[in-house]
Amino acid sequence: MRREPMNWIAKKKLSQTRIMIFTANRPICVALILAGLLAGACLQDGFAQNPSQYSLVKSISINEGTPAFLSMDEKARQLYVASSSGINVIDLTKDAMAKEIKIASGARGWALAKALNFGLCIDGQKEMVGYDLRNLGQVFKAKTGKEPEAIACFGSEAYVFNAGDNTAIWYEADDGDEEAKISLPGKPGAAIAAEKENRVYCNIVDKDMVAVLDAKSHKVVGQWPVAPGRTPAGLAVDETNHRLFVSCGNKMLVMLDSIKGSVITTVPIGEGSGSCAYDPDLKLMFASSNDGSITIAREETPERLVVVQTLKTQPGSSVMALDPVTHAVYLAAVGSELQEGARGGGKILVYGIETSTK
Repeated sequence: MRREPMNWIAKKKLSQTRIMIFTANRPICVALILAGLLAGACLQDGFAQNPSQYSLVKSISINEGTPAFLSMDEKARQLYVASSSGINVIDLTKDAMAKEIKIASGARGWALAKALNFGLCIDGQKEMVGYDLRNLGQVFKAKTGKEPEAIACFGSEAYVFNAGDNTAIWYEADDGDEEAKISLPGKPGAAIAAEKENRVYCNIVDKDMVAVLDAKSHKVVGQWPVAPGRTPAGLAVDETNHRLFVSCGNKMLVMLDSIKGSVITTVPIGEGSGSCAYDPDLKLMFASSNDGSITIAREETPERLVVVQTLKTQPGSSVMALDPVTHAVYLAAVGSELQEGARGGGKILVYGIETSTK
């Protein structure tokens, strides 16, 4: 008996001619000869009509070091893993380690300045270090504020958020020149740039709010409470529908209007909130938690968010990234899984939609 592939995996843009379907062993690239194969019922309600489930499909070995952040470059087909030993670069066409940047003091964060083909790292020496992605050569170093917590890139600009002095520093990303220091209303956490909205969002963890930075004036233009959410952790944005998603420490995912700042709705998530990611094609929101789960919610409308799956993962693992091309979710494993990687290193767990033929 043959079980048909889950129809909602297909992309909703007819101009795209490749999709990725996951099997238990390896990804299979499917060339779509006729654009009509993407039309019809499979492009209508997809997940709503056939609530397919994510599952573990593979793991990727990485070098030793505790992962702190994952950054996806879907166009270059690379995943960057910032860890206590440096930056691991994974080639997603081979699902294998390709390169490594050794950093003695470790890497606390990583952001891509795609307009410049640069990668920017926050290291353990409280510096922002710029790397040329073509050869991973170091380009510059720049001092950060106290206890740098997050970094985000907006075009050719970079913002480092410092938890020790409640500031954000705006830099030119090509040379690390500091342009301005911006006072924040509290202790910053995760940050994300939304270029279509000309904004950078940052969680303020001790005030249960999101700070909004205008990318033109470089000023804080909004302070949005996330109540009933508390202790904001992860951030993701749907720029098409102007929705901001905040995963919170009280086991709640909050969806806000990213223009007005008002709370639209909430859904429950796991304990120990970690990362967030949003898939604009599938309209799925992912929120990882330290309790060993990823909550997957569908944005049915800009006002309605519905949990469609609670995916069991590795307890203690909440550092996550999404590949918007294949819709796969990458999770940095800790605990027992971390000890099973090659050369005494760790693993990145890959979750996707599984199909099979019998």
